[in-house]
Amino acid sequence: NSSTADSEDSLLKRIAEEHDACTERRRNQERELVWRHDLPRISFTNEEVYLTNQEYVVEILRISVIESWKLLVAVFPSIGKWKTHDQCVFFRMCVPQFVLIDCLCRTRNIFCGSTKYAMCSVLACTDLESPKSLIGEDEGVPNREPLNESIRSYHQAQKALMTSFEKLDISQTQMYAFLALLLHHILVADSGNEEFTEHFQLFLGEIQCQIRGKLRRFYTKEMKMTDYSDRLENLLSLCHTLNESLALFPEYVRMHITIFDDFVTETLMNGLLF
Repeated sequence: NSSTADSEDSLLKRIAEEHDACTERRRNQERELVWRHDLPRISFTNEEVYLTNQEYVVEILRISVIESWKLLVAVFPSIGKWKTHDQCVFFRMCVPQFVLIDCLCRTRNIFCGSTKYAMCSVLACTDLESPKSLIGEDEGVPNREPLNESIRSYHQAQKALMTSFEKLDISQTQMYAFLALLLHHILVADSGNEEFTEHFQLFLGEIQCQIRGKLRRFYTKEMKMTDYSDRLENLLSLCHTLNESLALFPEYVRMHITIFDDFVTETLMNGLLF
């Protein structure tokens, strides 16, 4: 009915608007860091992209995580009314996925299928094939090899995810729906977790109905598809792949934060790491 359709469109509109606002906030904060670290600009794209270093990665994680959390709370205001414990559970389960999927989207849009470079923020990318993306012996970083091994593993996971992501050829409208579908999939995968309370289940049901309805209308009305089951199954499959691969992301972040001894006492970062 019309009220359901309005609800579906409203959710996707909120995601689009808040995602744009989040991107602009991050871009402004990152430009200051780019200037401070004197990052070299990538010359073979018209986009504003800089080649990162590991120190920048540590600083940018804080911005990415905090701004992604702001995005989620803005799209789903009811989260702000939850108990602190429930917010921490939700944060730990969803924010890493949102940070990575955002990087995958930017990588696809800027580098068009290449698996050499991966965006790690709004303005910065990593050369996945360069030894310079690792920590050198002359940098004096303790536990250098464990950190480098974590970086290598995470880079391999990024390459595999980018390959899967490219095959779907997701439009911008589908991307916003995919973000919400990913959120639902993450929570459903852990629905048996004893940390879940009743409002989690109500929240899940609301998101599931709105997103599946929006995708159905998008495929049948806008894409003129009579059978979209395979397309939806591919999106769900990618959700599952992301959920599995992201097991490496918290460890990657934890290694950086612990070794570089930065902002580990912050509540949000503790929620992500521990």
